[in-house]
Amino acid sequence: MLSVGTVRIYTDDTQGRRQFIGEDRINHIPKDGEVSLKVREAFDIVAERTQLDFVQRTSKVTVKYKIRVTWR
Repeated sequence: MLSVGTVRIYTDDTQGRRQFIGEDRINHIPKDGEVSLKVREAFDIVAERTQLDFVQRTSKVTVKYKIRVTWR
């Protein structure tokens, strides 16, 4: 189970500078569970998740994801 926390979403502007576009809080998530985030109103957002790392040590689990968010 993953911990409660805040997810912050960033994008690059036209000059390649990182820009904060929104955030949302998440609750505990079971393994392979789904998360819904509301960072702004949009109907044309697509997200693709890639798991980069998974480490389990006794009762602590660390998971690293790369999430690509695109607008159509």
